[in-house]
Amino acid sequence: MNVNNSLSQSTFIANYALMCARNGQRVLIIDTDYQRNDFLKAFHFQQDKGLFELLQHESEDYKSYIHSLDTNKNLSILPAGQIMDAGASNETVDVLSTDLFSTLYATLLDKFDLILVNLAANAS
Repeated sequence: MNVNNSLSQSTFIANYALMCARNGQRVLIIDTDYQRNDFLKAFHFQQDKGLFELLQHESEDYKSYIHSLDTNKNLSILPAGQIMDAGASNETVDVLSTDLFSTLYATLLDKFDLILVNLAANAS
């Protein structure tokens, strides 16, 4: 994937996730691109909280942050959420490199057959 073209990456992830979910796999999209919200628009749901809030409130249950689609119960999305620290640099890379994200990811691996992580175009 060309990570410099975030829209193409998001489109691929959405289509691949739908295909796998329709074939019976339990699929989770983790969106880390808090600036674009492509999946919110594509799958028509509102975001009240997401990955960034979950990692800030590690004691909360992750299940309330994950949205299952009404049209396909096998497809779920963990939206990016909002960055609270406006001065943070390269937030996506910072989040993905934390122990909290690693722990969350390991927990989610037991719940889903496939996890797709959407990176921001500037993430390296």
